[in-house]
Amino acid sequence: MIKIRSRKKPAWAVVEIIRLKALMPQLGCRSLTDIFNRRFAQQRISVSKSWVAYTLKQHRRAIMLTAKDKAKATLRR
Repeated sequence: MIKIRSRKKPAWAVVEIIRLKALMPQLGCRSLTDIFNRRFAQQRISVSKSWVAYTLKQHRRAIMLTAKDKAKATLRR
């Protein structure tokens, strides 16, 4: 029998990880994890490096599209 230690991450956490990666594509999983955990420590939510890596792998296309949209928005200014 497998015990689950934590609850499923909220949907906004996935969106936030995608947004952070699109804004800072040079950062790796460990750096994104640190940034996320520091930013949302007050809300008592944290993510692991493995979860971030899995999320980035699953949402690779969304990250590319978000980065492209952010680039277009900065060019319009």
